[in-house]
Amino acid sequence: MRGEGVMTNIPTELLRTLIAVVDLRGFTKAAQSLGVTQPAVSAQIKRLQSLLATDLLDKSAPGVSLTSAGELVVNYARRLLSINDQILDIAGPRPAARPCASPRPATSPLPASRSG
Repeated sequence: MRGEGVMTNIPTELLRTLIAVVDLRGFTKAAQSLGVTQPAVSAQIKRLQSLLATDLLDKSAPGVSLTSAGELVVNYARRLLSINDQILDIAGPRPAARPCASPRPATSPLPASRSG
């Protein structure tokens, strides 16, 4: 447990975005795959890094390169999302398609519109 009894949950859409960026080797391709804008992908990666209080991507390297912490997070994220989707599969088919948690890129985990 982190902190003083405060539990932090990592939104799965942030993990799916990170995996898409890594698998597709770029923010623009990940955005296209996820059905969101490139700035939205960048914001999600920044939010994930903020939640984890560490850099996941090596900004000094060309293209998309993970830090050592980033490599660990990606490995755990793949496992976590796989388990997440296995739990969802217990209930059987759902009316709306949901993103996959396999190492391949996922569809957009975000709702089409937000009110508020």
